[in-house]
Amino acid sequence: MSDRIKVNLAPSALQVNAGGEPIEASITVQNLGDIVDRFSFQLDDLDPDWYTFSEPGVSLFPNDKAQVRIKFQVPKKEGIKAGAYPFNLRVVSDSNPEEYSIVQGSLEIGSLAEFHLDMNPKRVETRKSAEYRITLANSGTSDLTFDLKARDTEEGCHFRFTPQNPVVPAWKTVVVKLTGQPKRRPWLGENKHYNFTLAANIQGKTESKSLNGELIYRPRWRSLRPLWRVLRILLILAAIAGAVYFILWLGGGLGQLLDNAGEWLSQAKDTLSNFANRFR
Repeated sequence: MSDRIKVNLAPSALQVNAGGEPIEASITVQNLGDIVDRFSFQLDDLDPDWYTFSEPGVSLFPNDKAQVRIKFQVPKKEGIKAGAYPFNLRVVSDSNPEEYSIVQGSLEIGSLAEFHLDMNPKRVETRKSAEYRITLANSGTSDLTFDLKARDTEEGCHFRFTPQNPVVPAWKTVVVKLTGQPKRRPWLGENKHYNFTLAANIQGKTESKSLNGELIYRPRWRSLRPLWRVLRILLILAAIAGAVYFILWLGGGLGQLLDNAGEWLSQAKDTLSNFANRFR
């Protein structure tokens, strides 16, 4: 710290929002030396794109002082996160670069909660459970923790999120699985439509977004008509099988037919003749 360079920064603690309006601070420099000198400004530990000086330096007579403005404006871009960023303002003598004074300051970047919500697919038809992919894209400057909820208008479904309370770092994207299942799943009937709302709320903040989705439950059978068709086919097959069995039985069975077809035919004729004589 030089005894002949007096520096003051006001205010020394500043707050700014990424992508927001710029803020300014005042730098007061006084030449306490006995020669005319020029003083240059350097700011350490901050991105040069975040600040600008109204003047790169000032020339002062002994005991004279001057004010220079410094403007802070942080762009909103990927990688910038909320928090405190301390810095050192260095005022350097041009006549003797080894001689300088430092004043400390702090730039606070405010928390900016912005996110994009998407769901894919938005409509699922199923006989069991439906699965949806929920995309949470954090475009803000701070990490966000979400409370996720889904509810259908009839309250006829169970919904489950994996994970239930996702944490999305600043400038990152997280995909969450949503599983929906009707509470009642009948085997018979028409398709049942469940319209539901997905809500994403940021913990500790008021920001929230919502989307609409649809779950369509499809029973295995829409009516009994296909069952009756199957039953009729089974009855016909049973009747055919019974007739074949009866015919084979008349001649002594399948084994007899395969061993001696003539004897099987003769026995079948005798059996039929006996049946005919009984009914005369």
